[in-house]
Amino acid sequence: MNAMPEEVATSDAPERLTAFVLSRVRAGAVVCLVGEAKPLAAALRAHGCDVREQPGPAWTRPEGTEPSHVVLTGDAVSHVLTGGLEVLRQEAPRAEVLFHLRNAGSARALLETWLGTAPVRAGISEQGMLRRLSDAGYRIAHREVLPGASGSTALAADAEQALRALLAQLSVSTQVEEGLYAIVPEAPARVLEQGLLSVVLLHDPRASAAMLDEALFALACQEQQPLELLLAAPEDSDLSAAEASLERYAKLGTFQPRVVRAPAGDLYAAALRQARGQYLALLDARCLVYPRHYAHLVQALQGSSAAWAVARSFRTEWASSAGAMPYVRAKVPFPLGEQLEVQHLTLHPELVHVLVIDRTRIGPFPLTGVGQGGIG
Repeated sequence: MNAMPEEVATSDAPERLTAFVLSRVRAGAVVCLVGEAKPLAAALRAHGCDVREQPGPAWTRPEGTEPSHVVLTGDAVSHVLTGGLEVLRQEAPRAEVLFHLRNAGSARALLETWLGTAPVRAGISEQGMLRRLSDAGYRIAHREVLPGASGSTALAADAEQALRALLAQLSVSTQVEEGLYAIVPEAPARVLEQGLLSVVLLHDPRASAAMLDEALFALACQEQQPLELLLAAPEDSDLSAAEASLERYAKLGTFQPRVVRAPAGDLYAAALRQARGQYLALLDARCLVYPRHYAHLVQALQGSSAAWAVARSFRTEWASSAGAMPYVRAKVPFPLGEQLEVQHLTLHPELVHVLVIDRTRIGPFPLTGVGQGGIG
């Protein structure tokens, strides 16, 4: 978000909208201009744009090439934002929408109405506009705002400041007097395959081929069906042995195999972007799961409204002696109570490997940092 200087006059709105629009379009762009704005249309044509003018306030798709930009002016702003966004998204799904909004819910507008010094400001509030964008599947790509200046009402300065602070606590949008906005459609939601379990198996090149082979065999024995297996490996690792094991066990027909290669820090995120299942499990190649492990967890999710299910699990402690094969010295249970708590994952992050998540019941959140992807 950028802020415009407070001294910018509201009467300069048409000029600021023109400058804003020209900064967002390139020569050759197809621009649909909704509402009477002859100077803006002339500026766009001088900029090398193909301009399709409509009188407004409603928007209709023009004939010919789909517009790359739709500019709303005058009454078209409120008309389209309050009742026409769904049609706009359906008929121009790739268009960036540009407009200027004088916030009907700004602190200044509200205070002047309360004092009786001005009528209720016409149009839509920024807060209402943001709700409409969310409902219609749009997001803000760029926003430049003019904050409301203090001392703009008949109130004493300290009283106005206190009321503005109160309004800001109720909604930060009340501090915006005007704004220039560029909005774009959200990417269409990915359709998950109902009932499919996607297991992301992380391959550590440092682990032995025998250990990975055991993990793949355990997954091939799973009773949960259908099951999709995504073997995630660093892009520079040698997967010859892993792919041979994967091909061998895939012949049993109990899972659908896929290989995902990505930088080490983006492995899980890259695999999640390709995972198609409603249910998701993360597994390390050093882990073993019993045949009914995933079936029990999926059944638990299907019989409840929970977003994830967790299994009782054990940490295997190995021991060895000179000249002898390593053996399991003990299986130590993780100290879980009646339900999984965040502190359990903090103390034992490997517990993420005993979860099954229903992706239709949980929102997106990052796994490995900003820009690395998420569960959703």
